[in-house]
Amino acid sequence: MGVPRNLEETAIFQVQALGYKPKDVKYIIQTHLHIDHAWGLADFPWAEVHVHATEYQAIQNPKGFMEFAYIQYHWDHQPRWVRHKESMVDWFGLEAIPILETPEYDFLFIPLHGHTRGHCGVAIGKPGSWLLHCGDAASPFYRGADLHNRDKSVQKLNILPKSLANRILGDHMPRLRKILEEHGDEVKAISAHDIFSFWEYTSL
Repeated sequence: MGVPRNLEETAIFQVQALGYKPKDVKYIIQTHLHIDHAWGLADFPWAEVHVHATEYQAIQNPKGFMEFAYIQYHWDHQPRWVRHKESMVDWFGLEAIPILETPEYDFLFIPLHGHTRGHCGVAIGKPGSWLLHCGDAASPFYRGADLHNRDKSVQKLNILPKSLANRILGDHMPRLRKILEEHGDEVKAISAHDIFSFWEYTSL
């Protein structure tokens, strides 16, 4: 996938660069387990790895166009899987599965199946202030930073043809847009491959 063979780019080095110790990573929440999302799991073999139960089933028996990108040796170290299934709460009209609760933040799975069978978004926050990580269920769809000029604001749109976007991402974009339009004062969002909004939120 063109990833540089540089140890400083690995997950464990990135955590250390942020000032944390590797053992500080106790929980990992996966939107899904494609090669570009699960490669760093083995860096933290002691951590709980939270996934949707259907995603766990999918890696056991991959099938279909989007599931060729599971790499089985990424979990040869036998992660401490925590599988979630039942939807228990409402989150802005979407089903949500509580994952973890801390004094600062709640963590919820938002099932957004389609990119993979068990793909989920992850909502992080408390009532009144949420960040929704859409995983690969969304391409950039709101205002972010210009790739070549971080001080310039531009509108990045979903430019994939609708039929291709639905096949690759799923058909969740209209619902996600609606949540941001109706609850933008409470919910911010980012997608897995959206460097524009990553810059925006890390500069706040």
